[in-house]
Amino acid sequence: MVGLVIVSHSAQLAEGVRELARQMTQGRVPLAVAGGIDDPDNPIGTDAMKVMAAIDNVYSDDGVVVLMDLGSALLSAETALDFLPDEQRAHVFLSQAPLVEGTMAAAVQAMIGAPVAQVLAEAESALAVKREQLGGGPEPVAPHAAPPIAPDGGQAVTLTVRNKLGLHARPAARFVTTAGRYAADVRVAKGDKTANGKSINQVAILGVRQGDVIDVTANGPDAAAALAALQELADDNFGDRDEMAPASSPPRFPTISDAPSAAGELAGIPASPGVAVGPAALYRPRLPEVITRRVGSPTHEWQRLMAAVDEARGEIEALYRRAKTQVGQEEAAIFEAHLLFLEDPTTLEATRGLIMGESLNAEAAWQRETAALAAAYMRLDDDYMRARAADIEDVGRRVLRRLMGVEPPSLDFAEPSILIAADLTPSDTARLDAERVLAICTELGGATAHSAILARALGIPAVVGLGHDVWQVAEGQRVAVDGDAGVLWPEPDDARLEAFAARRETWQRTQRRAKAAGQAAAVTQDGFAVEIVANIGSPNDVGAALAYGAEGVGLFRTEFLFMDRPDAPSEDEQYEAYARAARLLGHRPLIIRTLDVG
Repeated sequence: MVGLVIVSHSAQLAEGVRELARQMTQGRVPLAVAGGIDDPDNPIGTDAMKVMAAIDNVYSDDGVVVLMDLGSALLSAETALDFLPDEQRAHVFLSQAPLVEGTMAAAVQAMIGAPVAQVLAEAESALAVKREQLGGGPEPVAPHAAPPIAPDGGQAVTLTVRNKLGLHARPAARFVTTAGRYAADVRVAKGDKTANGKSINQVAILGVRQGDVIDVTANGPDAAAALAALQELADDNFGDRDEMAPASSPPRFPTISDAPSAAGELAGIPASPGVAVGPAALYRPRLPEVITRRVGSPTHEWQRLMAAVDEARGEIEALYRRAKTQVGQEEAAIFEAHLLFLEDPTTLEATRGLIMGESLNAEAAWQRETAALAAAYMRLDDDYMRARAADIEDVGRRVLRRLMGVEPPSLDFAEPSILIAADLTPSDTARLDAERVLAICTELGGATAHSAILARALGIPAVVGLGHDVWQVAEGQRVAVDGDAGVLWPEPDDARLEAFAARRETWQRTQRRAKAAGQAAAVTQDGFAVEIVANIGSPNDVGAALAYGAEGVGLFRTEFLFMDRPDAPSEDEQYEAYARAARLLGHRPLIIRTLDVG
């Protein structure tokens, strides 16, 4: 992470600016000060040795940005640079930004993991919000180019996207995560549209489909390494499993079914197979109306938003761990994308602009930005990508609930029920107990929504896009659902109830047989035995792997032991994780891949 050094003639002023930045970033950014001189009678001044010590205090190869007030502060900072070793001096940059506004802008960028070039650029344009609010005045002279950006425009690579659904949420998340590991400004271009390669929303809204060609450019110290890693990711189909899929557009799904309904039934879109009969449970979550107001302390509002984002991050990480155990890594990756939506630098910076520039309360600013972002997804001409608007709304509502102190309504039912809802977010679906939810029926939604994907992974029958008529069903009313045909019967007669009960028993029996067959050896018709092993990320995955017929573990991804925690696991913790997996597997093989930290 980029570190910041605040240099001022006044020790009190330097400390005040640091405290402001610390509150704004929840103490997550390395900050050091060099204020005043050690003369009690004449404390105003600057000291090059103090500046050098401050740089050393926050130094990393990610870079250090030094912000100064005026006069001798610049001279002291330049002198401090002369004392640094050459290998450090190359990573330290003096900013011409205004001290207070520049420090705030730089701190936000550093907090979200921006490279030093972007931190410098944002700091040096920090007066834009104040200038726009006050109006008038001459246009400022453009700042000189930041040192990390190569004068030749950087390096570039052209990538062809081959996976079936293009750069949808999960591969876009992998792209952004990969780009974010390097100290480089990464840009992605499709035709005449360009996006920040470290913003999942900008990358996704490019609407990159199968067969599209994208140009990726990188500037900065790690430009070559970043492009090499992105090329490797593209060669691996951006982590998707459908690399052999034919080059064709994804199927189009409406958000409300236009299929005709027969008498006594509601026709929707089949989203997850299976049949069910049971009492209806109506789910109608509501958030209080967001009131727009002006605040006296924008810094306090930004601090409130950052606290809510931190709480939301913890909730999403918990959902990710639960989903990974329930449905596996592939489907759980939905919530990795949610984490990137939550911390998207462009969204946070735009929200910060509304709070700091217009003095909007955090709720109104966050809702305005996430609503605009969801609308941008809805304008895409790809139905699969349009469905991602639900993910943005899910993340947006999660942060709003934290800001407003509202808990999500319970999805625990007293008896096994059929869930009726306007729509379900991925977070809602991941909270469902498959033993208590017999089926899902929604007014809106499509078969490509992440909630539908999770329902299929959980084995819960689902019909979506039923339209407003779904609300003719009353709480507790006995209904029948056919997830294969995409039909809901609000008032099934006795004959249909009997037929559905028989179908459900047949379906469940087939599921049990398939699960039992999974325990048998995999042998081709000509007698060739095939070893079936699982990929896992923790010992908690072993049970599900064995339940579905795995004959061992072919890959224990040890990097997952390092995720979702502030510090690295101890040697004893790592040993116990591997030993526990081995104990659970018994005589079966376990292959452990050591963490690749290169």
